[in-house]
Amino acid sequence: MAIALFAILAIIIVTPTVSRFSAQQHELRAVRAELESVQQHTRELEVEKALWNDPDYVRAQARVRLGYVVPGQRLFVGADPNEGTAQEQLEERVATVNRERRANTPWYITGWDSITIAGNSVDGQLDNPDEAPMYTPPTPQPESEAPEDATPEPDTAPAPDTAPAADTAPAADTAPAADTAPAAEGE
Repeated sequence: MAIALFAILAIIIVTPTVSRFSAQQHELRAVRAELESVQQHTRELEVEKALWNDPDYVRAQARVRLGYVVPGQRLFVGADPNEGTAQEQLEERVATVNRERRANTPWYITGWDSITIAGNSVDGQLDNPDEAPMYTPPTPQPESEAPEDATPEPDTAPAPDTAPAADTAPAADTAPAADTAPAAEGE
């Protein structure tokens, strides 16, 4: 009986200690893995920092990310028909932003906003009393023709009614002046 009592007492004393040891070992492995991850990220950032100190890399990134070109070069940008028009892309981004905003808003705020906004439309305008975050895209400006008072582009041809410049030769069909008649043959 004493042996059984001693065994039960040993289990009661040892079990929390072993459990705590196991939890600490698990926590230590997790911290070491996180440390390795952070060190790897630090190494990647140091490599990227070294790249940004190279002027050729900076030029290449400006060209790729921002579309910069060296003076004398031309930038050609092609539109991908699979991505849609600019208006369709804008509508897709607006829908995505609104979807993410709604997904990140707690359900009780969404529900309360729905209750407070419902039925508050006046003259077709949405009344938003609590200033719930809502994104509306900017309205696209229609492409208009050039204003009438605008000056012509520099590479356009001059108007046909303009006089030729003074240093140009006279036209071939004009008669010579009276005092400069050609000499007769045989004189």
